[in-house]
Amino acid sequence: DGHGKNPRSSQSGSRSRLSPSGSRSRLSQSGSKSRLALAGDGCVRGLAGKGRGSRSPSPKAPANSEAAQLAVWHLAPLKACLKRRSPRELQSVLRTVCGERYLQTVSRLRRCKNDPVKRRTACEISMASQLVQARTLLKDWQLALRGIGEARRQRDPVALKELLDRWAFAEDEPEVQDAQRDLARWAQVYAENSPRLVDSKSAAAALKDLNRRGPRNVDGMANAMHMVSRYHDQERGLQVAISSRYSRALAQAVHAWEFETDHKDLVEARALLIDHRDSVENFHRLAVLAENSDAADVEGVEALRAAVDAWCFASDPDIRAARSELLKVENMHAAALAEAAAVAAAEAAAAPTGGGQ
Repeated sequence: DGHGKNPRSSQSGSRSRLSPSGSRSRLSQSGSKSRLALAGDGCVRGLAGKGRGSRSPSPKAPANSEAAQLAVWHLAPLKACLKRRSPRELQSVLRTVCGERYLQTVSRLRRCKNDPVKRRTACEISMASQLVQARTLLKDWQLALRGIGEARRQRDPVALKELLDRWAFAEDEPEVQDAQRDLARWAQVYAENSPRLVDSKSAAAALKDLNRRGPRNVDGMANAMHMVSRYHDQERGLQVAISSRYSRALAQAVHAWEFETDHKDLVEARALLIDHRDSVENFHRLAVLAENSDAADVEGVEALRAAVDAWCFASDPDIRAARSELLKVENMHAAALAEAAAVAAAEAAAAPTGGGQ
């Protein structure tokens, strides 16, 4: 009955032991995370959702317990898989240890005559319980993989890194490899674009590049988006003011602009304001000349009228004042001309005619 004389125990290739009552496995819930305790090597290993758990000693099984050694042999692939933390491998191993091989192991375990019935039953129950808990853990791992996939789809590097660190899956898992490649690529894209996020000229292009192939919600993106929004709003303000050619709107748009000084719309708006100022000054100069000119001198009035007709801006107080001044000057010249005509007519009527002499 010694350990060296048992042919079945030699097939396991392990010196792990289970107690007569079986190593106790437990699945504890902490939120949505589960813990699996798996027997082997005289201890219970807990694998938590956020990483590996603690070890706690289990009752020692007799060295010659054929049933316990058979259970350990059956669970050995599962234990190795859980140590590697590979969901893909765990799924494959569970198909093996829970299929026909499990039925064969149970059949052999029940025929271990060297162990009492109570010990064989306890080993069988413990083995079945641990397989059930391994299936539950696989569901948790698969849920975690879906969370990793969702974080990749959302391009959220913070959430993705947190999930990878929390679950600590095997590095050769395809989902983990894809996630690590995404993190590396996102880091490179962010490094290329982060200096451009603070430049008003290139921030929009940097955000577009980040949204196309980089991470989301990283440092600087919110400020850059706010800056780009202000940039576009102020740019539209300049364009609307230029289109309306309203002096007050032009002045407000130019005053509100807070970005590069060589923007084409800003340059055009400033040029229009200069033209508007020159036109208003010309109005005042021509109005003074027209007012001080003789009634017979119509050149000043014609020049003022030509300046008013050439006005190329929207109606504003300046053009309204110029038109009012033009009307005033025209009325003054008309009255002066009428008065001169009346004087001339009176003089002509008072002058003696040749027949009267």
